[in-house]
Amino acid sequence: DQVKYLVITAVLLFFETRVNLVEVEKAKRPTGIWRILDAIAKQLPVILLVLGLSLNLLLAVSAGHSSLAYCQLGACRWLRLGPITIQVSDFLKLGVMLYLAKITADFQARGGFLEEAGRTTALGMLMQLLMDSYARIKGRKERDGVNLKSQADVSGRTAFSDQVNFSGNNYGFNQGFNTAGNSARVNGQGNSLMSGVAKILARGQASGWASGEILRKSYQFYAKFFGVLGISLFLIVVSQKDLGSAVPLGVIALTILFVAGIKIWKIMILFAVILALGVGMILSSPHRRERLFTFTGKGDATTDYHIENALITVGSGGLLGVGIGNNVQTAGYLPESITDSMFAVVSEMWGFVGAVAVIGLYVHLFMEILKVANTSENLYFRLVTMGVFAWLFSQVAVNISAMIALIPLTGITLPLLSKGGTSLLITCFGLGLVINISRFTSRTEISDDERNEEIKNNLRVSRSSRLGGRR
Repeated sequence: DQVKYLVITAVLLFFETRVNLVEVEKAKRPTGIWRILDAIAKQLPVILLVLGLSLNLLLAVSAGHSSLAYCQLGACRWLRLGPITIQVSDFLKLGVMLYLAKITADFQARGGFLEEAGRTTALGMLMQLLMDSYARIKGRKERDGVNLKSQADVSGRTAFSDQVNFSGNNYGFNQGFNTAGNSARVNGQGNSLMSGVAKILARGQASGWASGEILRKSYQFYAKFFGVLGISLFLIVVSQKDLGSAVPLGVIALTILFVAGIKIWKIMILFAVILALGVGMILSSPHRRERLFTFTGKGDATTDYHIENALITVGSGGLLGVGIGNNVQTAGYLPESITDSMFAVVSEMWGFVGAVAVIGLYVHLFMEILKVANTSENLYFRLVTMGVFAWLFSQVAVNISAMIALIPLTGITLPLLSKGGTSLLITCFGLGLVINISRFTSRTEISDDERNEEIKNNLRVSRSSRLGGRR
């Protein structure tokens, strides 16, 4: 079964690393089969999101009523499609990651996350309120023969004829506006003061209207973002009863928002909401409550079996391990020894040194992914890279922490080591995206170096010509 997934993964990685995502972003049209692949790559976020949602909905409908769904340990995570069995949540995580990265990058390109937008709108509304109040109170009588009506009209027209630009979007306000009302009059000493106030108020109104447009797009973005995230979490947690797979999805969403530039306190609020929902889901499920009681030391011998044998397996490896093929705990003692408990098996086989080496390899992989994200100038590529990082890092951290009893058991696999064809396929797909982005970044860095070298050569030639002219 694993051989089929290995072949599919190898073919997928070949095409994935060959398709030039940069040309897709620039709307270039290659010929032949690459045109089809580029067209697919351009709509990849939507395609994978629809695929993931469709598979999860099919699993939710067929669970308990059809042979398509395969359930184990109280969770229905797998879908039988002919000769293969797939874990549908992995497809959904990949699709959601790419879709959230795409809409976030598009929103940011249109001026998203303008922290001043809401404050500017509120300020414009407050100014308009004060302006109208002044017009009603002071505009009833004419004092000292000074009429500021024309001044206010001119101020309003001047302010509203400006073109307000927010990230490339022009919002033109070309209509006249009487900022102080038809009967606003003050004394001579307040003439220049009220003229300036009227101008400020008019500009505040224009900013408020423009900011209102930004806020409208902000609401649309957040509706898409949290709508897709909420539906995905519902399908995974409620329908499949798989709380562990929802952890990477939440981490991915928080990471994308953080990299895009949202304020930390907003992320903390979102994290608190997700944490509260997670605690509620744990307390509402007897099976999850047993895992929590086991972690706190209040479980019985039956519920403690998995975590106790995992600790025994990790500790029995010693410094250098028992060697390949000499494992004792995997002979029927350690549950899920080749899937969820793979890190414990590695620790027993290769010991403390082998476990540290595996962790070191993961750290090296994560550092390389972060390096690619840091050097990428395209926001969408950066968000995708950071999404892959958050996804893999959360799975590795949760799996290893569960095996050494730092957190309750969650059922999350160890990427690239645990058995699972779907996990291997989707993980390699994500890493293939990072490799593709890295190739583009490397070409950019090389071209920059060549450009810098060309500038230096031009400076040398210019300096030599000046010296020759002086002689």
